[in-house]
Amino acid sequence: MAQAFRHDRQHVAELDPKERFNILTEEYFERRKKELLDRCALCWHAPVFCICSKLRPLALPHRISVLILMHPLEFGNAADSSKILLKALPGSRLFVFGVRAEQDAFLTCLRANKNSVLLFPGDEALTPAQLSTRIIAGASQRTSSKQSTEAGPPHPETRLSTSETSIDHGLSAGTATAAPAATAGDEGDGLDKDPHELSVVVLDGTWRQTRAMRRWLHATEPSLALVRLAAEDLARHSALQTGAFSRPRSQHDRISTTEAVAALLLALGAQEREICALVDMVTVNTAALQAGGGETRAEGQSEDESEEKEGVSGKTEKGRGKKKKTEV
Repeated sequence: MAQAFRHDRQHVAELDPKERFNILTEEYFERRKKELLDRCALCWHAPVFCICSKLRPLALPHRISVLILMHPLEFGNAADSSKILLKALPGSRLFVFGVRAEQDAFLTCLRANKNSVLLFPGDEALTPAQLSTRIIAGASQRTSSKQSTEAGPPHPETRLSTSETSIDHGLSAGTATAAPAATAGDEGDGLDKDPHELSVVVLDGTWRQTRAMRRWLHATEPSLALVRLAAEDLARHSALQTGAFSRPRSQHDRISTTEAVAALLLALGAQEREICALVDMVTVNTAALQAGGGETRAEGQSEDESEEKEGVSGKTEKGRGKKKKTEV
C-alpha cells in the first residue's frame, strides 16, 4: 500500500495519523535498507571499520536476552550502541517501530516468551532485586520439578506480572523464539537449556520517541510487567563508567539504552568484569565511528528537524526534541 501512495502526498496527508505514520515509516525503512547495502548488516559500519569481530557474548548468571524496539530514525545509525546487545546477549532481536511487519514480528516474539518485562519507569514497576528473586525462585522451582517423578501437571503459564498475586514464584520457561546463538559457558552451568530465562524489552530512541513507543506497547500489551532501575542501581553502574558512557545529562535518570541494560544486568548479578566488557564494546563502536566508519544525526539537529526531514514524524505537535536518552 505504501507504493500506491508514494507520489500522492496529498492523499497521505488526509489519512488517519497512525496510518500515515506507518506508511511514511515503511517508505523510509525501505529507502534506509537500500542505503545500508554496502555496510555491515549488524554494526552498520563500512566493512573496513566493521567491529563485529570485537564483540562477544557476556557470561551471565542467568540467561537473559533483549527485544529491542527501535525508532526508525535510529535504524542504520552507526552511532547507536544498542545493536551491540545483539552480540552481547545471544538470542536478542531488533525490530523497527512503525513498520507493521516488524511490529507483528516483535509481538510474536514477545508473546512466545511468558517471562518478558519492559525496562521502563512506572509506579508498579519491579525493582531489579524483586526481579532477581523471581528468577532465582523460578530456577529452584524448575530444578525441584525435574527431581520429582510424581509431580502433577504444571499450572497454566501466566505472564510475569507486577501483581504479587499473579506471580508464579518466579519465571517459568518460555517458548523459544527465533534460534538464538549459544552462550559461552552453556555446558555445565547448572541452568536449564531453555533459550530464554528472561526477555527484557527495551525501547531505543529519544525520550519523546520512547514515550510514543511505550504508549503503543501499553495499548497492545497492557499486562506486560515493568522493571525499573533504582537510584542505587544507577549509582553502582556509574562507578564503573568510562569515557564510553561519560557525558553531560539534562536529568540524572535519563541514560542511553545500552547503559540502562548494563545497569540492569549488574543489578541482576552480572560480574563487574562483564559489564566492563560491554563498556569496552561501546568504546570500540565509538572509535570506529570517529575513524569514519559510520554516520549519525547531524550535530545540533533536533529530533523534530530530523523527523520532518525524513517524513516519519506523523505528528503535528511542535517542540524541540532531546538528545537520545532513555529514562529508567
